[in-house]
Amino acid sequence: ASTLPSPSGSASPAASPSPAPGVLLAPKRLISISKLHTCVALRGRKLQCWGAGIYGQTGHGNARSIGATAGSLADSEPLVPLLPGTSPIVQVTCAEFVTCVLFESGQVQCFGHGQYDGYPGNTFHGSAANKPANGGGAVAFPGGRLARFIDASKIAACAVLTDGELSCWGSSGSSLPALGHGAATSQVFDPSALPVITLPVGVQGRVAQVQITTSNSGRERTLVLTEEGSVWGWGLNSGGVLGVDHTNDILVAEQAEQVH
Repeated sequence: ASTLPSPSGSASPAASPSPAPGVLLAPKRLISISKLHTCVALRGRKLQCWGAGIYGQTGHGNARSIGATAGSLADSEPLVPLLPGTSPIVQVTCAEFVTCVLFESGQVQCFGHGQYDGYPGNTFHGSAANKPANGGGAVAFPGGRLARFIDASKIAACAVLTDGELSCWGSSGSSLPALGHGAATSQVFDPSALPVITLPVGVQGRVAQVQITTSNSGRERTLVLTEEGSVWGWGLNSGGVLGVDHTNDILVAEQAEQVH
């Protein structure tokens, strides 16, 4: 099979991060595509993105599209500027307006989404601010924790931390607290400013993976999978998509009853 040409090398697996004792290691994802752009992790600590950069989500601090015309991918800025001193990339997540990168060290770098000041989890940067991907620093998690799995939607993001806890930030898209904290806060751009999201007392297993999506109405919903195999969700529940045997919107985590 053919591969996309790159001036800096071909995509290759990166070393696995060291999980905390007893924590399930999340799978690596080194290529990701959204409605507007694509990013791929290359050998070592290198990242290349292309597509529409209208919100700065391709990482170069401008709104130019890359790859839409012949030769534009090769002639563009070849690599996304990453934070200095970071370790190899183990996961890339492209959402419609934002890109998040997880490093082997557990640090997370997000960029793009100039519409929501600070959504990437650090200081505002993106096309509107004319700042590149490394202009905002690493995402700061509660208590100085590090991450082992990430996911992002159009206007919010979540990270599974190395101790199996969960941190989410961004916008819920409405007054519904779909970020899972059970509080009427619709926009939180600094994850370190909120406590981690906890599942109900007695739930066995730490969080292993998370997925967060934005509905067509612009509201968030989130699902998490624990190490023991239970599924929990919150946010917009139209059509019963969260699997909790009702269609009411959910403020704090409820278990998906149909998953055994």
